[in-house]
Amino acid sequence: MSKHRLYLQSVALVSTLVPGVAAAQVSPSGEPVKESAAPDVQQSSGGLEEIVVTARKRQETAQDVPVVVTALNAEAIERRGIASIEDIAAAVPGLSLQASGNPTQNVLNLRGIESGNIGVGFEQPVSINVDGVQFSNAEFLRVGQFDIEHIEVLKGPQALFFGKNSPGGVISIRTANPTPDFFAQVRAGYEFGTRKAIAETVLSGPLAEGVGGRLAVSYTDSDGWWENLHPSAARKRLPQYKEWIFRGTLRAEVSDALDATLKFTYQRNRGADYLYQDLVGCRSDVASYAPFDDCKLNGKGESADPSAWAGFDPTLSKLWADDPYGKYNTYIGSAEVNYRANDQVTLTSVTGYSRLDNRRFDNIITGGAPQLLFIGDRQFQESFSEELRVSADLDNVRLLAGAYLDDRKVRQDSNVVLVVSVVRTFGADRCVN
Repeated sequence: MSKHRLYLQSVALVSTLVPGVAAAQVSPSGEPVKESAAPDVQQSSGGLEEIVVTARKRQETAQDVPVVVTALNAEAIERRGIASIEDIAAAVPGLSLQASGNPTQNVLNLRGIESGNIGVGFEQPVSINVDGVQFSNAEFLRVGQFDIEHIEVLKGPQALFFGKNSPGGVISIRTANPTPDFFAQVRAGYEFGTRKAIAETVLSGPLAEGVGGRLAVSYTDSDGWWENLHPSAARKRLPQYKEWIFRGTLRAEVSDALDATLKFTYQRNRGADYLYQDLVGCRSDVASYAPFDDCKLNGKGESADPSAWAGFDPTLSKLWADDPYGKYNTYIGSAEVNYRANDQVTLTSVTGYSRLDNRRFDNIITGGAPQLLFIGDRQFQESFSEELRVSADLDNVRLLAGAYLDDRKVRQDSNVVLVVSVVRTFGADRCVN
């Protein structure tokens, strides 16, 4: 699917702001190797800029880190036009991200290790880290991808530096902090192919001596790029959703030795959760259950409402409805405190809270009667985490020690509607979008 975007941006600055610098090294083949995730760039003796990353909870050059890492800072994100989770994959080799049905339902694949959207009760091999808080559910990724300061993608098993063990890798996202001077930004964009409007607003600046605040708001209204050919379907284009994301940040530099950063993010997403697929290479028997599908790879197909089955009764379950729907609410809070005992020793505490409350009613089989499969599903997850670290840079020794606690409550309820008239083999090749 091709996407055509139009962005408008207005920025107000008081005093001079210095943005983070993105640096890139180029291999002999001409391909970029890594980009900086931090604003600090130093000149090496050979004249090349050294890439500074924080993959091991300290600022180091990319050459010194024994980890395969791809990093992007805010300037690189802006330059590449990253505005969706799929855009991150385009900038990171070996990473594939796809939204299934609704952008909150994310499927991650990092170096062939897939982390599917299979429910809150499953630990996924590719973890998400937002502002130091670790998640093993890909649905939290959407919340972090807004007003970003930098992104780091660490490939391969990560067992030491990012909370819980992660066999596939970690996608670490750090959102922007308050600026030392007043900063205001308004951005608006429109994707013609998906009929999606995007608006973002940021206000940032000092609140008192040593205290800064930042408020960021994002709104998305998508009408969808896939055309539903079923005549009685309530939604003629998919995926359709409206989404709000709010984030507040408060940072206090109490003294030269002590600083604290508080962040809270809330996401609200409401939409229509339909499965949308193109059927291609259809046999004649496909007409028995998808008579309105044109069987072409053209962004059109058939996806029915449960009302296509005359015997459906939505009152039998609190999760069922006349039309497919999705209601997503996500909350993330974090508190990071750093205390520098001296020039060599730093103590860090990262406290995290997250809450995920999703309700959806999906159709799982493309087509219409006489074959239908609908699932009413509620996923609830509430988590509290605490990470304590001590970092020491002595004369000949670098030390990093810590402890991590994760207390989590998980619940998932599902009610299924299945209508099958004939047991048969599938009569088309599916192309999942």
